[in-house]
Amino acid sequence: MTKKQNKAVTVDLNQLLTVQELCEILHCHPVTLCYHRRNNTGLPFMKLGRRVYYRRADVEALLASNFRGVPVAA
Repeated sequence: MTKKQNKAVTVDLNQLLTVQELCEILHCHPVTLCYHRRNNTGLPFMKLGRRVYYRRADVEALLASNFRGVPVAA
């Protein structure tokens, strides 16, 4: 039998979003996020106890990947 090794993960708590905060950004219902968590189709998330958190960087990457068309020069 092999031992399971835990990887140390460092997370900046200021860069985490709650379900409510993410719902405000994406204009969606919390049940929608729950659906995606259960079906492994949404953003990566982490749980601390009963609370669910999302990384701000993952949300920003999702939003950036959904842009269509030609970028406009500033």
